[in-house]
Amino acid sequence: MKTYLLQLIIIVAISGSALQAQPTVGLLKYEPGQQNGYVLFAPMSSTSTFLISKEGRKVKSWQSAYKPGKSAYLLPDGSLLRSGNFGNKYFRSPGNGGIIERFDWDGKLTWNYQLSDSIQCQHHDIRPLPNGNILAVVCEVKSREQAIRVGRLPERTDKIVYSEKIVEIKPEGKSGKIVWEWKVWDHLVQENDPSLTNYGKVSEHPELVHVNFINPASGDEIDWLHINSVAYNPELDQIIVSSYNFNEI
Repeated sequence: MKTYLLQLIIIVAISGSALQAQPTVGLLKYEPGQQNGYVLFAPMSSTSTFLISKEGRKVKSWQSAYKPGKSAYLLPDGSLLRSGNFGNKYFRSPGNGGIIERFDWDGKLTWNYQLSDSIQCQHHDIRPLPNGNILAVVCEVKSREQAIRVGRLPERTDKIVYSEKIVEIKPEGKSGKIVWEWKVWDHLVQENDPSLTNYGKVSEHPELVHVNFINPASGDEIDWLHINSVAYNPELDQIIVSSYNFNEI
C-alpha cells in the first residue's frame, strides 16, 4: 500500500508539473461582475493571437509566421494590428519585434512593414493613430565614438550604445513609409564637456535626456534607456513614452 501511494504521489506531481509547463489559452480565473468586454492577447511562445470573452470563450484567433513583438491591437474595423519578432540577429533584447503586420477579421494578411536591420529594430510597442498611421518604438545602434562625441563618459561607454526613436509609419499599399520621427539622440544633455552644444546643467533641463545616467539597479551601459511603451493623446496631440531604466514617462 505504501509503495502504491508513493507511486501515485509521484505520478500526480509529474503530471502537475507537465501541465504547468504547457502553454495554455484557457481561462485560469474569472470573477463575475467585473468589467465587461473582451481580452486580446498574443502568447509569447505562440505565433497566434487570440480574442476571448471574459468567460474564456475563444471568439477569434489570427495566425502569423512570427512570435509576438510584444504588441497587438484590435482596430475598429475588426482587423488586427500586430508586431512580430523578425529574428534580428543583431539585437538580442527579449522585447525584439522588427515587423508590423495587419490581418483582416478573416485572418488574411493585408499589410506589413519591416523595421529590422543591423542598425535599428522595432521593439516592444506600436500604437495605431486616429489618422491611420502607426507609431513604433525603434532601437538604434550608436558606436562608442558616436556616444563620446555627444558627451558620454568613456568609462561608461561600451563598444556600442543603444539609443531610441519613435517613428510614425504611413501605410501605402502593401508597405509604407516613415513620415515623422523623434530621436532621443537629438535631445541629450550632459555636464561633462563644455565645448559641446548639448552642455548644460541636467537639473535645469527636464525636457532633455541625461546621456550619462546609468540606472544603478540595472547597471546597463548599452541599453541604458530601454523604452518599452508608447501612447498618443489626441486631445493634446501629444505622445507619451516610458523608459524602463529611467523609471520615467
